[in-house]
Amino acid sequence: MTFNEDKNGNVTISYEDYGSPSGFDYECTYKLDSVNAGKLNDYLRSIGREGTLREMIAQEFGEELKRKSFSAELDRQSIKYERFIWES
Repeated sequence: MTFNEDKNGNVTISYEDYGSPSGFDYECTYKLDSVNAGKLNDYLRSIGREGTLREMIAQEFGEELKRKSFSAELDRQSIKYERFIWES
């Protein structure tokens, strides 16, 4: 997982899966503005996660965001995001 936070608190989270068993390459990027990154931070702390936002995301969802559905949890928590997917 790659995690970047800009000076305004906007967050970009991405991960890749190249040479997967299915034979496809896959890249996914999530973008959250500072308000929604704050909501995600608050949610993860409310369920007992600790550390930086990146560390809490990795704890809850895994380094490849596969432990459970990241986007489904964002939707359940009414956290708005943009998602970009590339497959080959």
